[in-house]
Amino acid sequence: MNSAPMRQTNLLVLLGLALLAACARNVGPERDDGSALAGLRLPIIPGSHALVVNGQVGDVPARVVLEVAAPMSLVSHGCFLKPPRGTGASVRIPQPRGGLLTAREVVVEGVRLGERRVPPFKAGVREGASGCEVVLGSDVLLPYALEVDPAERTVLLARSRPADALLESPAAPGEELHVIPLTREPTTDLLLLTARLTQGDSRLTGPFILSTGQEDSSLASDAAATEGFEADGASQRIALDTLELAPDFALERVQPRVDAEWSNPGALGLLGADVWSRFRTTLDVKAGMLVLRRPAFPGAAPGAPGHVPDLDEPEPEPEPEDPAPSPPGSKAPSPPGRGTG
Repeated sequence: MNSAPMRQTNLLVLLGLALLAACARNVGPERDDGSALAGLRLPIIPGSHALVVNGQVGDVPARVVLEVAAPMSLVSHGCFLKPPRGTGASVRIPQPRGGLLTAREVVVEGVRLGERRVPPFKAGVREGASGCEVVLGSDVLLPYALEVDPAERTVLLARSRPADALLESPAAPGEELHVIPLTREPTTDLLLLTARLTQGDSRLTGPFILSTGQEDSSLASDAAATEGFEADGASQRIALDTLELAPDFALERVQPRVDAEWSNPGALGLLGADVWSRFRTTLDVKAGMLVLRRPAFPGAAPGAPGHVPDLDEPEPEPEPEDPAPSPPGSKAPSPPGRGTG
């Protein structure tokens, strides 16, 4: 009996089993195409302007931070009632301020936001952190646009749109609109926004990392000292005259903190919720676009797009309406004060 065909068959079976075993070992989290959370509107927790919402990890209540300035998601050890599924890897996660966070990598499952389930994702574990906090970074948020309504204190996760469509966003009547393309930090892929800071004679222009999870903006202490910016001694905040995000688009009353531990050479600091929460904001992570909307300021030229009348500005006289035609065979009404005779 010729045993060669049988040996070949056994070899193929063994190769097939080995391939299946390798595939099983490499099964990772399912990839979210933007359908899992699209259309989900969440309330921002009281007292926060940053994107912090309530959620759950399994049966454990969680504080969930939507943070585009985190290149990889993080989870605290207190979120797990039993050990999570590890990948056997240790990851080094770039931090916005500079440096690397070394963490054990796990697969996080069972995260819920409202009535929606977040697909399983890989994250670094923050050992020793109290309570349960999940930081959903740009790795999870990539398919989405974050639409923030500061008046309603909500954030809507919408599907990402092409950059060209966002550039053509129309302004509603009585609305100030700014559409700002973002760039990316070369080594971390974090979103960057160019800003110009002024305080008296001091001027500074350069890239800042855009954060949705931090309340306050910050400026590297070296950059502040070099350009002569002065900070309040107690609070270590710089009272800026203006912070410009685009030509003819400047904000006042912004007070970034001086960050003595900033070591990231790719950015001068960080722009947080104290900047963008003044607007109805759309931040499209994948498209790299920031859209800011708010009611137009009084004092714009009457008749100009987005003009909002001052309180003491007289309302325009309504246009006289054409009288409705009389039905055939009827008499036109007599002017007031005259009889029909």
